[in-house]
Amino acid sequence: RQGGDQLHESKLLLNISTFQAALKRWPDVLATERACLTLCQEIGNIRTLAFVLWNVPESLLNLGHGEVAAKLMAFGERFWLDRFESLNDDDVLHRDGIFSRAAAPPEVLEAGRALSLHEAVALVMSC
Repeated sequence: RQGGDQLHESKLLLNISTFQAALKRWPDVLATERACLTLCQEIGNIRTLAFVLWNVPESLLNLGHGEVAAKLMAFGERFWLDRFESLNDDDVLHRDGIFSRAAAPPEVLEAGRALSLHEAVALVMSC
């Protein structure tokens, strides 16, 4: 922050949230993910934003927001696939694990896939 390198700051926030998740500090994870989302939007860092949107369902699920987690996982998958490459085997396991643990009905997943980026970020900020 002191050096003004917002691109690397956003990447560091993503890494910090991953470290916090390993420690199962879910409120801290969500707070860091929110900060990262905000910064990524400000500077237009779409790749790191996509990673955060992929990761945030886990923290939401662990904080008791299962339906929102499933909706955002469906959005995160569509957002990633629309912009980058296919999912690898670990990504599929992560996605399916979120969907399974959330036990959300198919219409929730469809609603998630239909979200705009603005709506998805607003949903993250509202939990």
